[in-house]
Amino acid sequence: IDGDPGDLVVRIREFLLQAMGEEASPHIEITPVSLQLSDFSMGTRVLVGGTMYGVVRHAGKVDFALGDWIGVELDQPGGSHDGTVEGKRYFSCSPLHGQY
Repeated sequence: IDGDPGDLVVRIREFLLQAMGEEASPHIEITPVSLQLSDFSMGTRVLVGGTMYGVVRHAGKVDFALGDWIGVELDQPGGSHDGTVEGKRYFSCSPLHGQY
């Protein structure tokens, strides 16, 4: 696939909306119904927040919140930590490259 992956997502969204007989709108989100923790494994490349690429470094329970969480090492600074949250290290990465 050549070009910006975001452009591909927009083209796919427009194709699907047109196929459903609706006018394409930039405000319509097409998202999976649900994701399971098993959908993520260490090293999986992901897109976070639609703008930041990274790699899964932690998947599972955390002490700072309920439920299962995915910890990502971002390719570029833009995160909020270095893999340590509230004094507990979940994974290691450069400062401001970690995001849950």
